[in-house]
Amino acid sequence: MAYFLVSVSNKTNLDLCIKHALAGFTNTINGLWTFAEIQEDDFISFLYGAKVFNLYKVIRKEAVKNLSLIHISEP
Repeated sequence: MAYFLVSVSNKTNLDLCIKHALAGFTNTINGLWTFAEIQEDDFISFLYGAKVFNLYKVIRKEAVKNLSLIHISEP
């Protein structure tokens, strides 16, 4: 079990992450590395503007290339 801070680039992305309780990673080597490093049962918080928001337990990991193809349920 590990704890991670997932940095988001803007308030819109932070709001989306919190609203849907999910984290997205860039389609780069850094995004892939982060996705691979975080495991189920780890904990993550979102980092934006030098502030940490919420604490989530990772219950499932899924790689999705086209977000519009999945259904995001309301929390």
